[in-house]
Amino acid sequence: MTIRPQSFPLLLALLLGSACAGISAPQEQARSTPANPAERLLELSQSDNRAMQHLRHLTKEIGPRLTGSEHYDRAAQWCVEQFRAWGLDAHLETFGELPLRFDRGPQRGREIAPKTHDLVFQTRSWTRGTQGAVRARCVFEPESAEELTAHEKDYAGAWIVRRARRPRAELRKAIEALLEKTPPAGILSGGGEQLVMSGNPRRPLAELMARPVEIVLRRDHYDEIVASLSAGTAVELEFEIENHIVEGPVACTNVVADLVGSEFPDEYVIVGAHLDSWDGAEGAQDNGTGVCSTLEAARLIASLGVKPRRTLRFVLFGGEEQGLLGSEGYVKTHAQELPRVSAVLVHDGGENPIQGLDVTYAMYADVARVLAPLAALDRDRPVAVHEVMGLLNSEDSDHAPFLHEARAPAFFWNQSETGYELVHHTQLDTFATVSGPDEEHNARVVAVAAFGLAQLDHALDRTDSEALPTRKMGVAGFQDTAVRSVLPEGRAQQAGWQDGDVLLSVDGVAVSGRESLVRAINQGGPRKTIRLRRGATELDTVLDWSDDPDEPERSARAGRREAWLKAHPRP
Repeated sequence: MTIRPQSFPLLLALLLGSACAGISAPQEQARSTPANPAERLLELSQSDNRAMQHLRHLTKEIGPRLTGSEHYDRAAQWCVEQFRAWGLDAHLETFGELPLRFDRGPQRGREIAPKTHDLVFQTRSWTRGTQGAVRARCVFEPESAEELTAHEKDYAGAWIVRRARRPRAELRKAIEALLEKTPPAGILSGGGEQLVMSGNPRRPLAELMARPVEIVLRRDHYDEIVASLSAGTAVELEFEIENHIVEGPVACTNVVADLVGSEFPDEYVIVGAHLDSWDGAEGAQDNGTGVCSTLEAARLIASLGVKPRRTLRFVLFGGEEQGLLGSEGYVKTHAQELPRVSAVLVHDGGENPIQGLDVTYAMYADVARVLAPLAALDRDRPVAVHEVMGLLNSEDSDHAPFLHEARAPAFFWNQSETGYELVHHTQLDTFATVSGPDEEHNARVVAVAAFGLAQLDHALDRTDSEALPTRKMGVAGFQDTAVRSVLPEGRAQQAGWQDGDVLLSVDGVAVSGRESLVRAINQGGPRKTIRLRRGATELDTVLDWSDDPDEPERSARAGRREAWLKAHPRP
């Protein structure tokens, strides 16, 4: 449901009635204490929004921020300094260790013959570089044991070009054994147009240094090399890759900053994002945008000169890309506080405009009142509150440990994924891809939500907020609402779905993307009529979860919801 602008006076009354003793505002925003902190917050977020300034510094001056790297440490210290400059109590908090430090230096690759041009490529994090410029010829990896034996001497010191269809496992082992005895210059393979970054920090250092340099080329450059070799044309390449690996242990940290509450200092609203990024680009969308909406929300709220009723805690997590290490560490360290956490807001979806939150029936009215001012503020970027049966857990960002371990109300902001998948974890994740107005909007939404939740008379109600398992459709992913692949023996196959079908509506309500589709599938009764388009034809199909073991709990929650709404009617 879209938030109604008429609810704005309710929030103002709520916030005005709870304003209390001020704190020292940062010098650049020194003003007399505003009579209306909520209105002032909205005004500041429009007239003096610095989210893009933060992002420019983070991505251009500091750069990518791999967990455990010097760049991450620089970024973490810079964030601590920013929070402190705005009057918050900020510090670094160790959550664990990695066995290796990895710092990526400059890298360059080019084709020397048969033509000269620069190459677009990537190496995995926590892998060795070339230790200087290495120029060598290219040879295909062998396709048979006979070819391996016949050309054994050709592989030493050469760039080995992997084939698109790899040899069988037995031959691959033989190739690796040979390359250990007669090392090549390195190994080349082909990626896509977007080079996806990855890496494993837990391999032993000696093993990493013994392996050949492994380079993934952008698809068009790889294809050109393959075409030349296939035509019998000699290919010569040169790479210079400065990858620095140092044995640890390496301490890993989160950034934690508090704006201490005036009435409920031991109750918390946590606002967070992950500070770490992969290191093959600038880490702008993933997740510089979330870091900077968090930073700017803190700055804007501190600029009010008014303490919130609850403590606002801003947390920038490390190690998210290695498996939510920072947020899991935070949850363990702060286990005693978690029952007093009213809400956790995690921004990790890039710069596409925040569209709102999915909440349960018991917290719906509070969240709707808090976000109500945003509906009338920017009609091009509407913010909506949707009701769900239980808080949704995608399990792939820093809200997940709060839901799993503490069952605290933790939220991942709703955002469109359009365009995000093109830059996510790739060489294209740069500052230039970020829309300034969208990022400023996101900082504004985070600030309004954080301050409003901290001002409530009570913590958010956790009744029936525990995540329920998502109803499984039996498909291997979607492109927007188009089915990528129908899985065998799943409900989709039973309903007659086919690869490429485009889902249009659920029970007569149109769906516009994966988020709205998942939300619609998981609401209400177990039998869903789903209209889809196949070519030029539209079909009605039915998915039925009546026999699913989770349905009794869904039904019980539906009954409790009805009773709740009778006792707490919505305006």
